[in-house]
Amino acid sequence: MEGQGQAWIGLYRIPWRWSDGSASHFTHFSTGEPNNKQQDEFCVAEDVDRQWHDESCSRQFPFICEKPNSKYKIKMKLRLQTGGLLLASTINEQILKQLVEMLKKKGFPHVNVKWSIQPQKDLK
Repeated sequence: MEGQGQAWIGLYRIPWRWSDGSASHFTHFSTGEPNNKQQDEFCVAEDVDRQWHDESCSRQFPFICEKPNSKYKIKMKLRLQTGGLLLASTINEQILKQLVEMLKKKGFPHVNVKWSIQPQKDLK
């Protein structure tokens, strides 16, 4: 394979767009790039130093893929019993804070947690 040490990143020119069609708002071109040196360099490859270079789209490089973030939804049921007067909103807020901290420690730094409170049923 030609161009060892480079890989396609999915960016192309006219104007600069990603292969999914979205506009590029960030670039990391090597000094002097993009230069369209061969007059047909409309695609972008990244080198081992993570610098970008415009290249002919007909060149054969491996490619880098992006996996979209996955969303997970976890449902939990909690039942609290208290003997005293406590503000439900204060308890709820503290539980959510502790849950977020626990999830961060377990390797989930970007989480959103919220309460979905069901209407109360008679417990008779």
